Amino acid sequence: MLVGDRAKYLGIVSGLTFAALLIVQQMGIFCGFLAMTYSAANRIPQAQIWVADPDVRFIGDSRPMLDASLLRVRSVPGVAWAVPYYTGMIRVRLPDGRGESCVLTGIDDSSLIGAPPEMIEGTIEDLRASDGVIIDKRTASEVFAVHLTDDPDGPSRPIRVGEVIEINDQRARVVGICKTLLQIQGEATVFTTFTRAIKYAPFERRQLTYILAATIDGVAVPEVCARIEQSTRLAAFTPEEFRDKTYNFFVYKGGFGVFFGITVLFGVIIGVGIAGQMFYSFVHDNLRYFATLKAMGAGSWRLVGMVVLQATVAGLMGWALGLGLAALFGYAVKDSDQIVFVIPPALLVGSAGLMLTISWLSAMLSIRTVIRLDPGVVFK
Repeated sequence: MLVGDRAKYLGIVSGLTFAALLIVQQMGIFCGFLAMTYSAANRIPQAQIWVADPDVRFIGDSRPMLDASLLRVRSVPGVAWAVPYYTGMIRVRLPDGRGESCVLTGIDDSSLIGAPPEMIEGTIEDLRASDGVIIDKRTASEVFAVHLTDDPDGPSRPIRVGEVIEINDQRARVVGICKTLLQIQGEATVFTTFTRAIKYAPFERRQLTYILAATIDGVAVPEVCARIEQSTRLAAFTPEEFRDKTYNFFVYKGGFGVFFGITVLFGVIIGVGIAGQMFYSFVHDNLRYFATLKAMGAGSWRLVGMVVLQATVAGLMGWALGLGLAALFGYAVKDSDQIVFVIPPALLVGSAGLMLTISWLSAMLSIRTVIRLDPGVVFK
């Protein structure tokens, strides 16, 4: 009965497919956006503990601490090592004279903990060269691209290893190109050593953004976090806790959750509207068959079960097609430097449940007609 009327069947599935595509695509972009907000925590696997100012709201919310905080953290029982970490926005002057903003990241001079995990040109050890900095691929090819003419829209080329830039009117030489996740804090990313980052940054009394630490083998990380907070009056997070704190800020306080939630709501409304109308028309056109079954002894709930089963089949079909189209979109933008598209397992389960809900709501619009159907209509 469902697939026999191909026009209505394709109409129902098409409406549900579009709704699933809109929902999964927008939520995938949203999940990718969230991944950008806490990319630093994912990028530094050696850090078991992030120590920050007690008022920090998310990763990237720079609230510098006193330099003495590093020694206080190192003295806490259970801490194996602790290193400084700097991050902040700063202005850069390029070889063609243009000025751009970037996120300057300073990592520990000796251990180089916090460095980008993947290098395209050069090595991490090149940071130890005089005035050395490493920039990410997108920064090199787009933001820091050198214009070949005076026309800002004219031809340009990527900045090259060995070229010199100025950071806060001080010389810096590009010694490597890396690949890293996009960051939500700024358009460009520059890595250097902590000591050099402090030299480049505007002078402040507090310049220590974070402290990265690890525990002695056999000591529980949450226990050491509690000791650090008690003895230093600073905040200590595990990477998972810091990611959750960042996630909660951008979802509930940053307003981004409301924006993407409205988009998902539109997808639900579109799905219920299109599929509901088509389903009502489908059931109405097949009332004679439902009446025949009822006259043969099928109860109202058996007919309702048939309608719900039809809605379930159409919903799963629309979800699968919409998910496939969203996956193709993700594949198309996988190398993009503008969009990060992520479909976590929770999104798969949630979108499937949401599409089934949409299908069942659509079926509800026509179930009342089936329940009140007079079997005698088959004899008219």
